[in-house]
Amino acid sequence: MSEPANRLYTLPLHHFKSYLDLEKWNLVNENERWIVYEDDDAIELAIPKKRKASDFTMYVDHMLKILSFAQDKEPNIVADDILTFDLDVMGTIFDNSEGAKSISMRSADAYFSELKQLLMYSASSEEKREPCFKTALQKARKVLDHFQFGHTVQGSFGYRIESKIKADSLVQYVMFADDPEPIIPHERKVMQRIYNGLAATDRAVDTGDLSLLTEGFDSGFNANMCTALLNMAGDRREPIEYSFKWSRKIDVPDEMAGTPKIVVKRDHLEYLEEASEYLYFQHPEHTDIIGLVNDLSIKNSPNSGEIGTGAITIERLTPEGRTQKVHTVVDGTSHLNAIDAYKARSTVGIKGNLVYKQSKWRLTNPEELRIVST
Repeated sequence: MSEPANRLYTLPLHHFKSYLDLEKWNLVNENERWIVYEDDDAIELAIPKKRKASDFTMYVDHMLKILSFAQDKEPNIVADDILTFDLDVMGTIFDNSEGAKSISMRSADAYFSELKQLLMYSASSEEKREPCFKTALQKARKVLDHFQFGHTVQGSFGYRIESKIKADSLVQYVMFADDPEPIIPHERKVMQRIYNGLAATDRAVDTGDLSLLTEGFDSGFNANMCTALLNMAGDRREPIEYSFKWSRKIDVPDEMAGTPKIVVKRDHLEYLEEASEYLYFQHPEHTDIIGLVNDLSIKNSPNSGEIGTGAITIERLTPEGRTQKVHTVVDGTSHLNAIDAYKARSTVGIKGNLVYKQSKWRLTNPEELRIVST
C-alpha cells in the first residue's frame, strides 16, 4: 500500500464516518461489530468498529478499493482525500530537474523563515488592507499557531502546510443576511489570500498586466508577501510549484476547486519584484536603521584631497528578528564615519525612507550617519 493508505490505519472511527457522510454515503447498519454504508448505486462497504479486530486493516483496504472504484480515482488519491477532508493544505515542491531530494540547512532555514512571513503578512492583510506593512500586526502573528507541517512530498524536496477546519465553522451564520452563508474561518482566508496572489501573478505573466498585482493587494499579495515569495525562491530563482487542496467542509469558488497548481518561475518573480517595489513606494517607511556597516564602496571613498559621496551597506536585525541588508549612498562626512565604524566594528544609526527596489532594500533621503556604540 502507498504511504497515505498506510496512514489510514491510524485514523479514529469518527474520521471515516465524517468523510463518508460528506461523500453522501448512507449509513444502513451499525452494531457492536460493524458500521455499514451504502451509496445511491447500492454499493456497500463495511468498517469494523474495533481497531483491534484481526481483520481491521483488511477491511480498511477493502473500503479504499470500493471508494476508488466508486469515485474513479487512484487509491492513493482517495486515501489522501480521506486523510485531509477536514484540512486546508498548501503543498510546495522545489524544482527537481537535477534530481535533488533535499536542500541545504541554510537554504531550509531561510526558506521557512520567509514562509512564516508569508503567512503572517497574509493574516495582517486580513486584519487591515494595506499595500505594505512596517511589521506584521501583533494579532496576525498568532496565526502561526493554527498551521502545522504535514507529511513531506516523496520523490523531491517539498512540504505541506495544513490548517484544520473546525466543525463550528459550519454552523455559524451571518446575522440578518438575505441568503445566510457560513462564516469563513480566519485560517481559510489567510491561505486563500496566498492562492489569490499566486493566481494573480500567473495571470499577470500571461497577460503582461502588472496592475493585476499592484491593484489586487486588497484580496491578494501586499508588498511584504511579494518580498517573502522572492526570498523563498532564493538567489538561484529556481521554479517552485505551489498546490492547494481545500477542506470539503466549506465550499470554495469554482476556480479554486480541485487541486489548483501554480508554478512560480523567473517570469513570475520579475512581476512580483515590480509589484513589491510599486506597493512599497505607496507608503515609504521613514525609519532609523541601526546595525553594522558590512560593505563600503571603495571607489567612492573620500581621499585626503576630496570628500565626496559613497555607497555603504548596513546589516541590521528587523523588529521581527530577520537579518536585513540595507543599501544607501551618503555624503562625504557620513562616509568617513562609516569607514571608521567599519574598521572598529561599531554600531551605527542612520535615518531615511526604507524602500524595496531592484531586489534590494534601500534607504533614500538618508540623514547623517552617527556612531551608536563602540
